[in-house]
Amino acid sequence: RLRYINDEPIVLTNTYLPSHLVPGLEKMELSQSSLYEVLEKNFNVVITRGRRIIGATVANEYQAGLFKIKSGDPLIVINNITYSVNDVPIEYYHGLYRGDRNIFEVEMIR
Repeated sequence: RLRYINDEPIVLTNTYLPSHLVPGLEKMELSQSSLYEVLEKNFNVVITRGRRIIGATVANEYQAGLFKIKSGDPLIVINNITYSVNDVPIEYYHGLYRGDRNIFEVEMIR
């Protein structure tokens, strides 16, 4: 999915889910609901935790074309695995965020 803010492409995401746990999800309309809301409401899948890895890369020609930036411009990479009850991996998420249009804040709690 290529997501926009004010008609400007900001993030490119790929989300992978085990099809046997979410049969028919690919036919559902998700533009007005969050994925986690749909998972819980329609498939009784409750997300309990996630692990996120954040890094940096540069745009290749294809990505630069999608984002309307130059090849070699900075991108932020986020890979995420989310887990449901009993620590079952339910989602793998890979996102590329424009480095010039995104800021992330992380809060550490002990």
